[in-house]
Amino acid sequence: MTTSSVGRTAPTPAATTASSTRETAKDLLQPDGSFKLTDELKNEAGMGGFLKGLGSAEQSLTRGVEKKMAEWAKSHPGADAAAFKDQLKKTLMSDGMAYNNLQKSIQRMQDKIMSDMKEAASDRFG
Repeated sequence: MTTSSVGRTAPTPAATTASSTRETAKDLLQPDGSFKLTDELKNEAGMGGFLKGLGSAEQSLTRGVEKKMAEWAKSHPGADAAAFKDQLKKTLMSDGMAYNNLQKSIQRMQDKIMSDMKEAASDRFG
């Protein structure tokens, strides 16, 4: 942007572009204030493949993360998009690991129950 005023300097194109396209956390919310976790954001956070591997559980985990991130954006209205995406990555990793640990615990319990049942059946029926 150039001006003919004496003593005023025109901003550099990079500065103009950076300030005019500064994305905030609020910009990443839907008009109703909710947040939609896109495949692009999942991949950007490095969690796309992990979440796809969850199958039907991906939807449940995604809904929880979307709710948490909408609340985070509302409680941090001045945050920029980079801070939002950093928090998104942390939330995805935290919730993803919690889910993964829960699944492993359930699997261990199921394996133990099956082992105990087989042992009891072999003791009883030979």
